[in-house]
Amino acid sequence: MNVTNISTGDLKRMNNKQGLILLGCGGETSDWVNGINNELTKENILLEGSKFENVSVFKYKDGTCILYPFDDKVKLDVGKLSIWRIRTHEAFGGTWLTDFVNNELGGFDKRELTTGQAVRFSDSQWYLTKTAEEISAMQLFEPKLIVPKFDIFHEAMEKALGIPVQTIEFGLGLDYLKKQFMEKVPNAEELIAKMEAEKQAFIDLADHDKIYFYNEKLKGMLGDIENLEIHYSGDFQCDQTGGYPTILCACFEKEIAWLEPNTRIADENTNIHKIREMCADFGIKKCVDAEQYNGILKDLGEDAYDTAFIPTDDGGQVQSL
Repeated sequence: MNVTNISTGDLKRMNNKQGLILLGCGGETSDWVNGINNELTKENILLEGSKFENVSVFKYKDGTCILYPFDDKVKLDVGKLSIWRIRTHEAFGGTWLTDFVNNELGGFDKRELTTGQAVRFSDSQWYLTKTAEEISAMQLFEPKLIVPKFDIFHEAMEKALGIPVQTIEFGLGLDYLKKQFMEKVPNAEELIAKMEAEKQAFIDLADHDKIYFYNEKLKGMLGDIENLEIHYSGDFQCDQTGGYPTILCACFEKEIAWLEPNTRIADENTNIHKIREMCADFGIKKCVDAEQYNGILKDLGEDAYDTAFIPTDDGGQVQSL
């Protein structure tokens, strides 16, 4: 069982998440969690032998509360859970995470995209699979441009509103356009909430996924990879990736080197995500020539150097790749 102490401020940042909150949970947290797991199992609400293993504890109005988050490991009959929550509300004060934050804490915090995140969001081409109404709902209420060309947003707004929109209106009459959107587009509030949720999910990814940042940084440094010559070593074992067969890649033109796992030999028991994180932790190294490349291999260990070193002539030039 994993118990995390959080604040109500942390709850306000849990956009796009859901869970069950029980109020007034005094005493040992483990007793509460075990008791609720047993109760929900007997009621056939927890399914397939799953249970809540990761919970969060927070203080509210001088009382102790527990958040039972819904994650991929917890299999639930949500309909039965809803009935159970209502039936036991007097005893446990059960409520949903979203209801608690909206009703007791004033709603979720909306984090804004940084300039770098806005660029990456645009580069993800999120808009290609969206309707004109969805593109408008996303961009109209986001201060930073998150489509590669303003014309994409302009065209989407005209389709969504069904009327011509002058370019000057975006600069002088944005509040008016928002009002028009709310009046003319069916289910406008639902659309705005849906697109805001997608944006917040992207921010979560950008905030927490080191592999994403690593890949984006590498992509930015390499540019058009199709026109570059990349050297890939044979795979070797090293402590950096826990002994998993790894490849040292280099682009001498861009003066960088980096690690990649040999994914071709991964099986169902391989935590390839963890291996990629280890490669990201290694980072992107300065590498201008074979001599520096071989130096990186030496730092990675004997097997890396013996397996993948590049022979050079007396002048330090590569003899053969």
